Amino acid sequence: MYVVRVDGAMHSKSSKDSYGLCILLIWDNMLFEIAGAETATANNIRQALKHCVSKPDAEVAVIFFPNDNFDREFFEKGLAKFNGLKGTSQYRLFKYIYCIDKEKIILTKKPK
Repeated sequence: MYVVRVDGAMHSKSSKDSYGLCILLIWDNMLFEIAGAETATANNIRQALKHCVSKPDAEVAVIFFPNDNFDREFFEKGLAKFNGLKGTSQYRLFKYIYCIDKEKIILTKKPK
């Protein structure tokens, strides 16, 4: 197993390498999963968070906006849609949600 540390930096790695080996992703000593939000719509953001939930050990959700189209209003709407899944297997209370683009952390959210 590989360990990739991302102490406050931004790196995108797949969950398996070309040999099928599992990669453990760590952000500030917390396990994380990264999901892309190409269209950055509220539904796309909800889907990205649901993807992160699908990784059972993920404590942190990282949403990557590859097209530099992050919009705070759409993010909040997408988060509200995700919060509507509370009580289902498609929801998890993450320790943090990070929104990133190609160069920086755009938003750090500590869900309650």
